[in-house]
This record gives sequence, C-alpha cells and structure tokens, in this order.
Amino acid sequence: MHNITYLSITCIVTIFFFFTRKGFGNFKYIPSQLGPVVLVIPCLILALIFHPTLNKNKFTDTAWTFAAYLETVSVLPQFYLLQKANKPVESWVSHFVFSLGLSRLFLFVFWFSSFHELADKKSRWFFSGYEGYLILLVQLVHMAIMAEFCFYYLLAAKRKSPLVIGGLGVQV
Repeated sequence: MHNITYLSITCIVTIFFFFTRKGFGNFKYIPSQLGPVVLVIPCLILALIFHPTLNKNKFTDTAWTFAAYLETVSVLPQFYLLQKANKPVESWVSHFVFSLGLSRLFLFVFWFSSFHELADKKSRWFFSGYEGYLILLVQLVHMAIMAEFCFYYLLAAKRKSPLVIGGLGVQV
C-alpha cells in the first residue's frame, strides 16, 4: 500500500511540475560557481569518516549522517544566488528561508534536550559516546549559516523594507 502511495505522489508531483512550468518563465537563471559536487563530496567523505553507530548498520548510519551534513550546507547555493542577484529578495523566498532558520532553532532545542540518549557506550567506534555531540555540532553549524540571513530578515521586517543581499555584505 505504501508503494502505491509513493508512486502516486511521485506521478502527481511530476505532472504538476511539467504542466505548471509557465510560471517559471520570468526567472532569470544565474549560473552558480558553487556546484553540487563541491558540497556533496565533502559531506559524503565526512559522513563516511564521522558517523554515529545508532542502529549498528553502517550504511543507514552513514546515509543518515550524510543527509544531516548535506542539509546543513544545502542553503549555501541559495544564499550565493540571492547575493549574486543583487536585487530585493522576493518575500516568499525570504519567508521560506527564514522559516528554515527558525525550524533549525527548534531542531537544535530538540537535539539539545535528547542528545545524551544517543551515546552508545558499547560501541567500538573511535568516537563512541560522542554521537550526540556530533549531532549538536552539525545543528550549530547550520544555525550559524542561517543566523546572518535571519538577522537581516528581522531587521528588514522591523523597517518594513525589502531584503536585499548584494555585494560582499547585506544591505537593508
């Protein structure tokens, strides 16, 4: 039953994507210097080296850690493109990115309250017992990446002005 549900959702999203593409015609493509390989390969290497042993399955532990690392740096291309455009950020984009930052704050609170439960004292891995700290570190790095955007988002909201990210700094 789950496979039918997943297949149906995939078909619906694919059909929706192909039949609603006309709304994306006004989007100006800006080639990115920060390709996906630059982010994916280091995250994969780090996940292969530093991963918890939560369920004693190296593949799933590494895959989960890889996803966590990739999620942490996945906003960097978006920030790069917003900065490169040097024009006001559309409100729906700024709201979405701010929501990501806010959700990261709540995820950090969750992991901070439960990271000690992840310590596996019986593991023979070199970093055994530090899985929770590793997860907290990843959450902190993601929050640090999002912090500047969220700060300027709140500043722009307070001033009731559009958010513009351009040049080397952020102008509001």
